[in-house]
Amino acid sequence: MFDAKKAFATEMAYGALFFINGGFSVFEYVAFAQSRAVVNISLESAVAYSDIVRDSYIEYRERNITVITTMRNYIFNRNAFSGMIGQPSRQLALWWFHNATDFMNELFNVGSTVKLYIADKANKSYRSDTIGIIIISIAFCILTPFCFLMGNAVLQQLANKNKMEFYAVKSSKVLKGVDSLGNRAMCNVINSRLWDGGVTSKAMSSGCRPLPQVSILVAEVVGIPSQLSKRNFKMAANVMKAFDKCLDAVALQHDVIQKKDGYTVMIASGVANSCYYDHASHLVQFAADLLHKVKALPLINNHRLHIRIGINSGTVEAGVIELTTDVYLGYFSGRSVSTAESIASSSKGGFQAVVARRSPVW
Repeated sequence: MFDAKKAFATEMAYGALFFINGGFSVFEYVAFAQSRAVVNISLESAVAYSDIVRDSYIEYRERNITVITTMRNYIFNRNAFSGMIGQPSRQLALWWFHNATDFMNELFNVGSTVKLYIADKANKSYRSDTIGIIIISIAFCILTPFCFLMGNAVLQQLANKNKMEFYAVKSSKVLKGVDSLGNRAMCNVINSRLWDGGVTSKAMSSGCRPLPQVSILVAEVVGIPSQLSKRNFKMAANVMKAFDKCLDAVALQHDVIQKKDGYTVMIASGVANSCYYDHASHLVQFAADLLHKVKALPLINNHRLHIRIGINSGTVEAGVIELTTDVYLGYFSGRSVSTAESIASSSKGGFQAVVARRSPVW
C-alpha cells in the first residue's frame, strides 16, 4: 500500500542529497573565484582549472542522479531490481559509498589546490579564508557519508516495514524459517521481484489478471538439508545436477518457463491465451509430475519428500501449495494478500482449503 508520509519523507531525503551536492558545487566555484581574485593567476590557468572543476562535477552529478533515480525505483517500482539477487540493500550501500568516496576525493583535491594558491601567493589577511576552506572541506567530508548512512538506514526500515524481502530463498535464514514451520502447508511466497516481470507485464497490458508465478524450494524438493550441503558439498551438487535434468524434462513436457537461481526455481506457465487462475492446476500438475520424477534420485529415499510452491500473481492474489508424495494441500485466496503465511494462518475471508490426490481441483 502506498504511504504518502513515507513517500514524502523519502523525497525529502533525496532533496537533502541534492542540496548537499548543490552546496558543494557552489562552494567549488566560490572557492575558485576567491582564489582567482586574490591570486593574480593567468587567464589560461583559470580557464583550464574551471574546465576541470566543471567536468568533474558534471560527471559526478550525472552519476549521482542515476543513483537517486535507481533508489526511487528500488522503493516504488519493484520490478526495477528484479535482477538483483541476494542482499541488494548492501550492494546499494556500497554503491552509495563509492560515490561518497569520489565526492570526498574531489573535495580534497579542490581544497588542496585552492589552499596552495592562497598560501603561496596571497597576503596574510587571506589566511583565514584558507582555514575556512579547510574547515568546510572537512565538514563536507564528514557530513556526506553520514547522510548516506542515514539514508540507507531509512530505506532499510522502509523496506522492512513494507515487507520488501529482497533476498534469495537460498539464504540459510529463509531455509531455517521454512524448516521451522513443521507440517504446516505454507512457505514464503517469493514475489515477482526475482522474476523478470515480462510475463506479468504482458498479462497486465492485456487487461486480465497476471499469470501466477511459482517458486520451488529446490532444497526441499530433493531432500537436501542445509547441514548436509555444508558437510558434503560434492554430494549435494551431484543431486542438484540430477534434479536439474528432471526439472528440464518435466518443464519441456508441460511447456513452462523456468528461471533458476541457486536453490530457487521460478516457474511461469506457458499455456497460451490463459491469464487467469483456471490454469493454476496446470502448474500444480507440473509440480506433481516433478515429484514423481525426483523420487528416483539418490539421497532422497530416506528423506520425506516435499515440493513447496508459492503461486503468486504480483499484487493481486497469492497462494501456497505443499506436495508430500501424492498428497498436497492447496490454499487459495480470493483477495489480495502479502505472504503465504497470512493465507495458511487464516480461516476467514473466503479462504478455501483443498486436499486431494494427484488431480488438483482449483
